[in-house]
Amino acid sequence: MYLKTVFIRFYKSFNDDFIRKNKNKVKPKPWEKIDNAFYPYIEIPLDPKITTIVGANESGKSHLLSAIEKAISGNNIERSDFCRYSHFFTVKQNELKYPDFGTEWSDLSKSEEVSLRKIIEIPENIIFDRFLVFRKNISNITVYLPEKGDYRPYRIGERQVSELQSLLPEILRIESDVALPSSVPIKKLVHLGQEKYLDSRRFELLDREQRSRIVDALDEFSDNPELVTKVRLFWGENKDVVDPDAIETMKSIISALDEAVFSLNEKERREKEINLAYKLICKIAQVDANALLDLAGAIKKGMQGYANGIIEKINRQLSINLNFPNYWVQDRNFCLKVMARDYDLVFTITDRTGTEYSFEERSQGLRYFLSYYIQYRSHEPHPNKTEILLMDEPDAYLSSQAQQDLLKVFGSSVAFMEIVQNN
Repeated sequence: MYLKTVFIRFYKSFNDDFIRKNKNKVKPKPWEKIDNAFYPYIEIPLDPKITTIVGANESGKSHLLSAIEKAISGNNIERSDFCRYSHFFTVKQNELKYPDFGTEWSDLSKSEEVSLRKIIEIPENIIFDRFLVFRKNISNITVYLPEKGDYRPYRIGERQVSELQSLLPEILRIESDVALPSSVPIKKLVHLGQEKYLDSRRFELLDREQRSRIVDALDEFSDNPELVTKVRLFWGENKDVVDPDAIETMKSIISALDEAVFSLNEKERREKEINLAYKLICKIAQVDANALLDLAGAIKKGMQGYANGIIEKINRQLSINLNFPNYWVQDRNFCLKVMARDYDLVFTITDRTGTEYSFEERSQGLRYFLSYYIQYRSHEPHPNKTEILLMDEPDAYLSSQAQQDLLKVFGSSVAFMEIVQNN
């Protein structure tokens, strides 16, 4: 099935359809009334394949994408989402409300039709080719079937909610603000691939930025040997003479170890970047986590030949499985490789000139295109259901050509996926 229309009412920048409400000849539909008053939903038609939403900043494009997700899943609908310029926005007891959403579905397969009939007990003599689902105030769910120019309602009870939800398509969100990192700790990848593996020193799990801060702090001691002596006094009898500079240096080491300098948002972003690297290496390139463990051990023991052999095979797996140049038309000779440096896998790029570059030497657009490509390629589609892919602001980092390349990636699977992107 495909999402034909999304209906939104009282959600953030979407209040109700003011123009339609003020047309005298408009006949209200059964889901548009509140206490016999007419409050029409804002209706957004969607293409069964690819829909691109274009508009000015602050015009509600991102709100529309989140509304689609909430309308389908019913999750994360908050009172704070309620349109604040609606006259229904209130703090009065027993009158607090949530936004309302609806969806219209068409092109049902035979099995989907049979399932829907069973869930809401539709008589066999009723023929339909589409249906609508409305979520009012979160828990009030009604399915409508078109019938003789009108709509027949079917109220959904608690038992039917999960069954109906299992019938609707899945949502895949491409996170547009997460890029592939320039490097990733090898042991972090091992931990993601082997949940029970815990044999790692804390220093091995830090990223290059954290380790650099620790080394810089240690340099403070090496540049001023007197600080070392004063720090030792901290555990002796003369604690009062500990130099404040020594304390600050120790604090910087501790903060780097426990990531205290990072905000919660930064920590979340870093974890997403590491997960992206894991998906690339272990899911797309199909590198065994044990091989990464062997690589970390070879580096630690100074077995450079063995480490080089593992790196060569990882790059071979990337070349075979990534198939990136087929979609990055700006450089058909593009090649993504990894190299081992200290405790990390470092990503490098070779272009049409044969020159090798680090990520920092190339455009942001390439890194983010890689991120979107990896998220899409590593996704495991549902075996029996269509999916809806949502992506917000693909133009934030991508050129117009790169956006077209990305659509080619997505377009290769429109047979089972409906795509909505905010441009």
